[in-house]
Amino acid sequence: FVDPDNDESYPSVGTEFITDNPGLQSLYDKVTELGVTESVVPAWLPEDFVLTELQDLPISAGHKVHGKFENGNAVILIVYRISDDIKTKVEKKDAAVEAFEYAEISHFIVDNKGNLSVTWSVDGVECFVTTDIQKDDVYKVIKSIYRSELLS
Repeated sequence: FVDPDNDESYPSVGTEFITDNPGLQSLYDKVTELGVTESVVPAWLPEDFVLTELQDLPISAGHKVHGKFENGNAVILIVYRISDDIKTKVEKKDAAVEAFEYAEISHFIVDNKGNLSVTWSVDGVECFVTTDIQKDDVYKVIKSIYRSELLS
């Protein structure tokens, strides 16, 4: 038996998206406007990251939402492909691919010379985060999608 309130790997389920980053709020508003109901938007980014670009691009059978966050030194790109026709396949032949299991979802992380890429999918949404921030912060970003109170 697991007590979700005392086990970080089982995030508490919340119905409200709460963030102190206005750019993340804009990104959340955009994907929910497009019908996304699953938790896919982080509630936390490292200090001083601001949204510098937000695009909603129509694609065949859906939308692609692109958010770019910058702090002057680093960049975080967050991209969602929203479609009823998502068939994500992640080839994990390379040992450099790390599967980070959180909230019963596999997040695949690849480190390419200091640039980290994270890929996962959930219920018709293919999610990508690409950044050059520290790996520990990438884990916090992922966790904040599901359990923002851990980052207070």
